Amino acid sequence: MSDLSFNFKIKKKTPLVTEKVAVRKPKRSETQKKKKRRRNRTLRSQRVNSNPIYQEKKKEKKTEEEKKKTRKTLRTKGNQKTHAKIIKETFSFDSFSKMNFIDKKLIQNLQKTFEITQPTRIQELSIKPIFDGNDVLMKAKTGTGKTLAFLVPIISKLMHKKPTIQRKDGVFVLIITPTRELCLQIYDVVLNLVKCCVNIVPGTLMGGETRKTEKQRIRKGINVLIATPGRLVDHLEHTQGLSLSKIEYFILDEADRLLEMGFERPVNTIMENLEKNRGKYFNTQNLLISSTLNEKVKKLARFSLKNPIKIGFDIDDSVNKHNKDSEGKATKKKQEIYKTPDTLNQQYIVCDTKERLSTLICFLLWKTNKIITNRKIIIFLYSCDSVEFHYKLFKKSFFPSSLVPIRKKFQNVETNQEANDEEPQNGESKMKNFIMKKSRNKAVTNIYGTELVKLFEHVKLFRLHGNIDQKNRTNTFFQFSKATSGILFSTDVAARGLDLPLVDWIIQYDPPTNHKVYVHRVGRTARIGNKGNSLLFLMPNETDYLDVLKEKKHKITEMRRHTILSSLISDQDLKNNLIDPSIAKQYSVTQRQVVAIWLHKEMEKIIEENELVHDLARRGFNAYIRSYLTHPHKIRKIFDIKKVHLGHLAKSFALKETPTQIGKYTSNQYRKKKPQNKGIAQLKKEEAIRKRKFDKEELNWKAQQFNNSTRHPNFYNSKSKQSDEKKLLNMEFF
Repeated sequence: MSDLSFNFKIKKKTPLVTEKVAVRKPKRSETQKKKKRRRNRTLRSQRVNSNPIYQEKKKEKKTEEEKKKTRKTLRTKGNQKTHAKIIKETFSFDSFSKMNFIDKKLIQNLQKTFEITQPTRIQELSIKPIFDGNDVLMKAKTGTGKTLAFLVPIISKLMHKKPTIQRKDGVFVLIITPTRELCLQIYDVVLNLVKCCVNIVPGTLMGGETRKTEKQRIRKGINVLIATPGRLVDHLEHTQGLSLSKIEYFILDEADRLLEMGFERPVNTIMENLEKNRGKYFNTQNLLISSTLNEKVKKLARFSLKNPIKIGFDIDDSVNKHNKDSEGKATKKKQEIYKTPDTLNQQYIVCDTKERLSTLICFLLWKTNKIITNRKIIIFLYSCDSVEFHYKLFKKSFFPSSLVPIRKKFQNVETNQEANDEEPQNGESKMKNFIMKKSRNKAVTNIYGTELVKLFEHVKLFRLHGNIDQKNRTNTFFQFSKATSGILFSTDVAARGLDLPLVDWIIQYDPPTNHKVYVHRVGRTARIGNKGNSLLFLMPNETDYLDVLKEKKHKITEMRRHTILSSLISDQDLKNNLIDPSIAKQYSVTQRQVVAIWLHKEMEKIIEENELVHDLARRGFNAYIRSYLTHPHKIRKIFDIKKVHLGHLAKSFALKETPTQIGKYTSNQYRKKKPQNKGIAQLKKEEAIRKRKFDKEELNWKAQQFNNSTRHPNFYNSKSKQSDEKKLLNMEFF
């Protein structure tokens, strides 16, 4: 019998539908709930602790926490004395609310807008005598709140004045400043102070703006006038609407800087105009404010102030007025001590003239990482041309992304073995390729396969110097002050009086021409108790300048170039052969120095490709030499141009040309005769003389043409009674 196979489909029995009855569980008490939570926590902790990966992470966290604690303890032990000094010197123990003579609305405005409740030491000493109506001579460090020290009592008095001040009443307060940026800064402070009293109107008069707009402001009315001396004298001579007859408060801010910049004559004319109007309506109260005291400032104080109250004179100044010998006899020597804040960390670096540009780039890459946010840096340079050169070069420069420490640590990187199989023959091509054993897919790459990124991708670049238009200057000033991070290339325009908040680093790429300039540059950081850092670039022939700074009681430590380069390339990267060691042997250089050489060669490429940047580099080179010769006689032995290798200095501007070639090019292109400053009457006379000569030459030429040619028919047949000479001039020869 054949086997028969049958397929049976067994139907599943449908379960009987039964109605579920909701069974109520007994409620648990709060104690039972807490016990259950504890059990779950213990079970989780046991499971996690048994995992070996968690144990390793826990150990790493402990080590990191211990390191942080040790660092904090060292900082606190080392800085307890310094913080105690800062509290005594800068801040006072009283508050603005205890000053009953100041208006309460103004105190509330200080707390809201400025977030200030406690005055500084200078503000506490100066507010009361200014409020009482005394002339004041104030001396203080940079960043101690000088502007609020004289503005708070003046505005509180104007608020209580009767009848109430209106816009059309005229100018009651006149503030003179040396620079436009400082003028804008004080204007911004006054605007914030006057929010509680809208009837008081501030205004500015400064160069760079049109006179028509300034005249319109004067016609509408200004109560608090902030001006530069040159433009104010111009308006006093030409505008009838401006009068200084009602001025009650006259303030000279940064008086030492005003005299250094050559504003003696305009300041004297302003003072003479005030003396003419003194006694007619009001008696003016004069305030003179400066961070240093010279003989010129003392003469100006004698001329302008009457029985002044001196504020901010330390014990060191009284001692230095009469230095005494060992026997006790007083000498005539006078030494000025320029103090820097105690929270400032001053450093210097010594590098060759060739390596200046590459070290600056490496330092900026180190301090402007993506990890380190809210970082502001100011770089001081000699001239406007060098500022323009460095600004535009750093904007157009690229470099391989594998050099950035952020991208190495926080992004996945894949190795390309195919790119490293073929080795180039020449050393330059090796340097260009950099033998990078790290590359990525889907990226903008160079000819050699390395990925290219902008030099400063996460940071904005700014520039500030005297040759920029006023609109751009104001925009850069306010943008950099409001920005959380950025790099500012500037001349000494930004070295005095400007309150740029939260600046972390100041780099003096070009050394200062004077010790005062050093102090004022460094004073842009470490303001009102905050911490700050500074770095001074020096060449090997300029190391004697450190002795000058030590005599002035500055504590400076050295920063080595090795620390800057090691920030870009760590020891692990060297072990992984990020850079081929054969290149270092070829150039007799360490593997980390290869990075600086490569960056310098990339800068040279950019200059060769862009003619505009090339011209700026030549101008910056010539301007550097001119400004290097402006050092005073005392320091000229240190900063001697004969000791500087000009070829290496040209290389620091990424130029391959020799200094003679640069000089020939600039003589042909840029050395043109400047027009002399002549008056309008003299120019009109010269034009009239030229016309007479031209008419005589034209008359003689036409007479010769008439004699040689046949007689013109219209010459004798004309009915006009003109003379023969005029007829000859009116003739036309075809």
